[in-house]
Formats: sequence, structure tokens, C-alpha cells
Amino acid sequence: MSLSLKIKKDSLDRLGDYLLAITVLVQYPLTLLQSFWIDSGTMAEEMAGLIRVAGSVLAVVCLIFLGIKRNLVVSLAVYFLWTLIFAHSIFLQMANLEYIMSEGIRFTLCTAVPIFLSFISIKELRIFFQVALYISLLSTVVAFFYIAYYLTGQMTMMDDIYNMSLGYALLFPTLYFMYHKKMKFLVIAFLLVLIILIAGSRGPVVPILAYFLLQKLVLGTLRDRFWLIMLLVLVLLSFPVVISLLDDWGINSRTLTMLAEGVADSDSGRSVLYDKVVVKILESPLLGYGVFSDRVFEGGVYCHNLFLELLVDFGCVLTPLMLLISFVYLSFLMKRLDGLELSFLMLLILLAIPPLLVSSSYLIDFRIPLLIGYVYMLSKKYFKIKWH
Repeated sequence: MSLSLKIKKDSLDRLGDYLLAITVLVQYPLTLLQSFWIDSGTMAEEMAGLIRVAGSVLAVVCLIFLGIKRNLVVSLAVYFLWTLIFAHSIFLQMANLEYIMSEGIRFTLCTAVPIFLSFISIKELRIFFQVALYISLLSTVVAFFYIAYYLTGQMTMMDDIYNMSLGYALLFPTLYFMYHKKMKFLVIAFLLVLIILIAGSRGPVVPILAYFLLQKLVLGTLRDRFWLIMLLVLVLLSFPVVISLLDDWGINSRTLTMLAEGVADSDSGRSVLYDKVVVKILESPLLGYGVFSDRVFEGGVYCHNLFLELLVDFGCVLTPLMLLISFVYLSFLMKRLDGLELSFLMLLILLAIPPLLVSSSYLIDFRIPLLIGYVYMLSKKYFKIKWH
């Protein structure tokens, strides 16, 4: 191969990596833009949703073939596995077919799987981290516009300031800025936490706090631990003052109010969903009912809990076995990682798992594929996995 052809190929590979990275992370700014357009009255809810879906589909359609080309064997294996899972689920319960044909095709096969394949197809991981920073900065700009519009009274479609999707869409940018540890990024992360507390739900605060404690207590120095204790004391002492100031400014944060009143553990009616699913699990504890079965039992709504969803889908034998194998494998893998790799893996675990304990579904989520993709890439590096 001539030098010019090699340079051209390398350039095309890098371009492909940038585009694949955008495909993996594009959901975050799209979700924030959708929230901003709807809540500000800039765009009708149907149109904003359509633009978000169109943007997601466009990214996937343009690059799924590149991901498949770079990882043909893995692509075929993953789609074959999901075909078997869907077929088995229909065999267990024909009512699952409705949700497999709608959510399964649209989200699992056409969104989640392509995100996984796109991520593992990136040849230079540094390009992904570059794009992640740009995406996080873009998301921050949208979040600043959102809160600025609210403070200036331009959120015409909102009775009060509470947007669950906004909080979760800011979770990755916040954690990623914390991962960098540079002061300028930590300041941005702190501002995003404030926006989440004021405008979002309390859910994202848990993984953010957990990641902060991990960095300072587990991976940090003695000095880090000292300043952590001082910071926690300061936050506890200033909390009532912050609530009072926000009230004076006309900002009524549902999340902060719940924290102040000691009702942050309110499940917002999820216990009703949990009870229905638990009854069904007890009726068929061994095999489960197949994927999307919680939608059948809940009238089209997912059960809002990862573990209950797995149990109702796969039963009380296979689910604990899968979780045990995953835990042992991750523990084995973590022992081989350097500090940055371990920190980013923990970031992805906290990004993906805690939200699924109270919201969304692993079958339609775009964070789980990112976590699984990173574990796959680390496994290839340390366990020398090769596909021929």
C-alpha cells in the first residue's frame, strides 16, 4: 500500500471514529434540546419528539453499516441472540409480541444495539473521549439556556420547574466533567448539579454523589478525605439557607423541597407497579414470562426497576445466575485496570445502573449499551479476545 493511500485510509478511519462517537452520545444533547423546546414553548411536543427521533434514526442509519462492517461477527452474533430472545419470549407469552414489535424493534434493535456496535467499533478510544467532552460542553450550553429561560420567566409551558428527563440527560456530562478532575470542569459539574437540583429530579443526584465519594474516599488521598468531610459539613449547614434564598428568588424546586421536608424517599407511585410485578413473579418464579412482559402486566408501562424487570423476564433461576456471573466477571476485570480505566468504568456503572432502579427499562435504555461496550473493549484488551 502506498503512503498516500495509507494516509487516506487513516484519515477515513479517524473520521469514522468521530462519527461513531457522536452516534453513541448524541442522545444526551437531543434529550436536552427536546426538553428546552417543549418547556419554553418554542416547539410543540410532537414536533420536538419527532426531531429527536429523527436525529437518533439519522445517526444510526448513517453509521450502523460502518459498525457492522468493522465488527461483522459480533454484529451477527448480537442480532442473532436478540432474535432468539424475542422468539423465546413470544413462545412463553404471545402478548409480548405487541411490545416486541413496537419497543423491541424501535429501541432495542434500532437504538440500543447500534449504540453498542458503534462504540466497540471505535478504533481510537481517545477520539471517543474527545467527542464526549464536546458533547458534554454542548449539553451544558443547552442546560444554561434552559435555566436562564426559567429565571427570566420564559418557560411558558411550565407550571413549576420539574423535569425528570433533563436531570438524567445531564447525568453523563456531570459525571464526565468530574472524571476529568480539572478545576474548570469541576466548576461546570458543580453548576450542572445545581441545575439538576433546581430543575430536575432527585434521581441523578444519587450516582453523582456516589461517584464523588468514590473519587475522594476510595481513589483519593488523605487530603481529599479531609476536604470531603469539610465540604459535607458546609453543605449540611448551608442547606436551609439555600432553600430560603431560592424561595426569595421565586424558585420552587420540587427536589430541594422534598429533601428539606425529609420525603426524598417518596416512590411517586412506583410501589403499585412493583406490587403487580412481584405477584406475577411469584406465579411463575422459574422461567419468567419473556422480555417486555412487565408492559403486558402493567398496561403498557415498564415496572421502573431493573431487578424486578429481569426477574419477571427471565425468572428467579437465570436472573440471579446472570447477575452473579456479571458481578464476578467485573470484579475480576477491575483488578487489571489502571486508575483512569477503573474510574471511567465506575462512571459508566453509576450512569447506567442506579437510574434503572427507579426509571426506564434496560430494553430501551441507551446507557446500558455504552457500559457493556466498554466492558467488551476492556475484555479484548486484557483477556485478548479475538474474533475471526
